[in-house]
Amino acid sequence: MKTIRNFIDFLVKCSFFVGLSFFCLVVISFVASQRTTNYNYAFAVFCGSILTYNYFKYADLVFYRKFISQKLIAITAVSVFAMLGFFYCYEKMSNVVKVELLLCGFLVLLYPKLRKNAFTKICFVAVCVAVVTVIIPLLLSKVAVNLICIEFLQRLTYLCSAIIPFDILDSTSDSLNVNTIVQKYGTQFSKNVGYFCAVLFVLLELIKNNPSQSVFIVAMLLCVFLKYAKANRSKLYTLLWLESIPVVWLIVLLLFSSIF
Repeated sequence: MKTIRNFIDFLVKCSFFVGLSFFCLVVISFVASQRTTNYNYAFAVFCGSILTYNYFKYADLVFYRKFISQKLIAITAVSVFAMLGFFYCYEKMSNVVKVELLLCGFLVLLYPKLRKNAFTKICFVAVCVAVVTVIIPLLLSKVAVNLICIEFLQRLTYLCSAIIPFDILDSTSDSLNVNTIVQKYGTQFSKNVGYFCAVLFVLLELIKNNPSQSVFIVAMLLCVFLKYAKANRSKLYTLLWLESIPVVWLIVLLLFSSIF
């Protein structure tokens, strides 16, 4: 049991579940728009998100504090494999997609400067993730612009709602100059913003020609995580369970697609 717990802890720390979440969000975009999934792009996003998150989490420890542990070496090894996997998939993409991903990469580099404003941080993260998981894959599949806009706005509402429990959990450990929405406006106000985004998430689904029941389940899960989010919860609450919502979303979406 301890071995399993240690393995899950390592997967969390090396951002595996972040990558899996991004991978599922990409596949959801293809499935929801009834397009064939481009797994080369999906795996590129999987590897790229692991590499990016690990860089932001551990680069300071490695390059500035010179702190090296066995676990950090293992995480670095995972990051190297993720980098190799990303470039392998990247080389197979069209030049247009390559440029789009590079532009997203440059945007991500702005994150440390933009995260010091409560709403700017949430909106910036949500937009970057939505562009990578909705705009680029659906443009790749030549989906109509109006459908892309609906999917993009819906993904923004999902992400804004999902980010808030992370801010609540980190509210006591974050530096005051980070200025998150929770630090600035309080936990309950932040939760209300999350609930509002969850409602918009459902409403945007209802204006589609073929709304999916899976969205209602996802919205309920978001609301449950928002309700029980608090500062003293285990990191696994967000880094494992909350990050697993896209996995559940994809499974339920595929089930409803096959049934109906």
